[in-house]
Amino acid sequence: MNKKTINYYWNVLKRLGYRPLLVTVVVISILEFLLAYSLNYFVQLLQQVSMTTFAIAAVVLSAVGVVIGVLHRHVKIKEGILSLKLENQLTDEIIDYSNKNIVEQNPNYDSGSWLSLCNSDAPLISQALSVTLTDFFAGLTSFSAAFVFGMIVSPLLTIIVLLLGLTSMIIPKYTGKLILKNQQKRQQDQDSMQTILLQLFNAKVLLYTMKAQKFAEKMFANKYNKFTQSQLENARNEHLVGSVSVGTGFVFDVTILIISLVFVAKSKITIGQFMGFNVLNSNFLWIFYTMPSLYSQLLRGRVSSQRIFQLLRQNDKTAQNTVSKVPAKEIVMKDIGYHYPNSSKQVLNDVTVNWRVDNFAKILITGPSGVGKSTLLDLLLGFKRPSIGEAYYLDENNKQLQPSQIRLSYVPQQVKLFNLSLKENILLGRRVNKKKYSNIEAG
Repeated sequence: MNKKTINYYWNVLKRLGYRPLLVTVVVISILEFLLAYSLNYFVQLLQQVSMTTFAIAAVVLSAVGVVIGVLHRHVKIKEGILSLKLENQLTDEIIDYSNKNIVEQNPNYDSGSWLSLCNSDAPLISQALSVTLTDFFAGLTSFSAAFVFGMIVSPLLTIIVLLLGLTSMIIPKYTGKLILKNQQKRQQDQDSMQTILLQLFNAKVLLYTMKAQKFAEKMFANKYNKFTQSQLENARNEHLVGSVSVGTGFVFDVTILIISLVFVAKSKITIGQFMGFNVLNSNFLWIFYTMPSLYSQLLRGRVSSQRIFQLLRQNDKTAQNTVSKVPAKEIVMKDIGYHYPNSSKQVLNDVTVNWRVDNFAKILITGPSGVGKSTLLDLLLGFKRPSIGEAYYLDENNKQLQPSQIRLSYVPQQVKLFNLSLKENILLGRRVNKKKYSNIEAG
């Protein structure tokens, strides 16, 4: 995730009141540390002072425990509210952009992408940022509190715990890339399925007229099966990570308990300190039981965050390009050449034009398919930049202007085709022998 994406979502979260939630999480970690550290003195009170003083200390420690529990509940409630607010905001923006036809005009998005972004990506990234990221930060701060406690009480025992904990880092390292790859494929398959669904809806009259309902059902079923397979594979990998984490954590838990009892028996730590380690045991175990699962969820959210941010960034660019104030009076191209980034073949070569654009003027660009008519229009509109040469507009004062500075309207070509081959679009599921199909091609 790049810096611009992170800054965008962080600013959104700040507007929704995310920072107080993080402060609460830090307070919880500090209280947990103080509770664990006080247990050693609590045990000493049992041996040195009256039962009244001991009872007061017990009430105070119990009150701290209650406060910690209340704050945990508060965090969970706020996480849920924040997730809903973020999802609503992202969904509203996506729908707003789709109403402006930005998705349809963007070649990187299928026409059904906005449905996937609203129904899948927005809830996923909202959950990841509001809940998963907060839980990850909470676990990290709690683990830090446990680490500080351990280094104060028994550095040797803490080092042993950390050495055992290092093995937990192997789990997300070897599974993270797999989860990321599967999540990207899942979202792409969902985009394709949503696009087919919209296309079927728009072409329902055509399908009914051509009696191609079974073809439509088969096509949608095929896309849906691919999506469910991707979803199943993604869930399988996540459950594998969780299962391995829990199993390893159980072994870790038992091992640490045995080692701690040995330290007590050898008088390396007191009973109170042992109790403190047990209070913070879940904080140490966080890297085993919870961290790998949270990490995989953040990876899934990363895919959705990038998909949504790309759409929002595309909208910002489109909005900038549509701030049109000056009418163009002349179109100028000087020695224009253009080739696509992954090809050395020149689509346009040494193109020079100087067109006067009067009111109600019409300019017709003709030529065989593939000679670069669409590319020429993309250069005029500013969608592409020439590889060599320059293209610009002149206003009535002969001032040189870029496409984003002039009054431009663009009517794109719209087609009612499915995301299939040309042959499949022509046949719509009908069986035609090779001879008849050859006649169709010849026609």
